[in-house]
This record gives sequence, structure tokens and C-alpha cells, in this order.
Amino acid sequence: MAILTTHSELIQHCKTVMNTVPQLPIIMVGAAGTGKTYIATHAMRDQWAAANNVEPEKVAILIERCSDRDAAEFAGLMMPAKDANGDVVTKSIKPDLVRKIETLRAEGFNFILLVLDELCQADASVQKTLSSVLDRHDNSLGGHDLGSGIFVVATGNRLKDKSGAQNILAHLKNRALSFEMEGYSDRTVEAWIRDYAEPN
Repeated sequence: MAILTTHSELIQHCKTVMNTVPQLPIIMVGAAGTGKTYIATHAMRDQWAAANNVEPEKVAILIERCSDRDAAEFAGLMMPAKDANGDVVTKSIKPDLVRKIETLRAEGFNFILLVLDELCQADASVQKTLSSVLDRHDNSLGGHDLGSGIFVVATGNRLKDKSGAQNILAHLKNRALSFEMEGYSDRTVEAWIRDYAEPN
């Protein structure tokens, strides 16, 4: 996990990641107030638009809060149904997240920035369910393909922030690039004064 001081450092990494195939998801962790969700929904949207040569308004932002949901809400409930032969089988109901993506597609959005907010606060079953979303080779949820043009960003707090965060499951870390936002300190404020405020 790389420790970053400024948002501009993260954006530089985003530019590189968004121009590779497949685009690895980004997981940002840090204390409250370090701008994780803000940068995910603003600067990263601009970068995803630039990577696809479209205007930012052509990129939809879909924020899914993970901390107060259970795995079934993401995966879709399993229900009995009859197949083409009349046999009773078990099928999953289309997950709400898949429906939201389909709605955005119907509205004309070919590019979507999917923000999995507070992923670190989600329990292990939710993290396991979302592992196929974070796996850009899989790109599915509950057996439903999510389609192309999606960039995934996850946010969350650290264990030391005492906000109910848990460790991200190891196999999720292997599917994403992880960054820790350091936040403000005497050192970062002094650097901002020296490098930006005084020269300008």
C-alpha cells in the first residue's frame, strides 16, 4: 500500500491505471476528512472521462454505500424458478446494483465511475460478494455481467481510525491498487505553504 500525502499524487497514479487494460480498481483508505469520497466523485470522474475521450458529463457516478448493507442485498436473493424444461432451479434475483447500472446505460451513459463507499466498514460476507466486481477480469455481480466502461473505486477508513473498519480481505487487495491518504500534518501543511502558498 502506497502512502500518499496529496490528492495530486493519487491523480497521477489514476492517469496511469486508467490507461491500462484492464483498469485495476483503486482502494483509498484514510482518516475521516482526507477527501477520499470527494476525490473519487470529482477528480477521478474527470480522469475517467479523459481516458475515454469524452466530456466529464458523459461519465455517470454511481455511489454504493457498503457499510450498512448485507451480502444478499448486493448479490440478489436466491429464489426457486422453472427453467425452459419446466424443472425447478434456483436463480438469483437481479441485484439492485445491476439494475442501477442498466438504468444508467438506458440513459445513455457508456462510462460509469462506480464508488464502493466505506468498503472497509463492510463485513466479510459483503466483501466476498463484491470480490467479483473488484476483479476486472470477472466484472460481474451475482452472476450478472456489469458490462464495459466501468471504473471501480473503493473507499474506507483504517483500523486505527476506530470507525468500525475491518481489514480488507487479502484476495481483494490482490485485485486492486491500495493507497493510504495521509491527511494533514505539520509536515504537509508546511510543504503546502512552501511549495504553493508562498510562490503564489
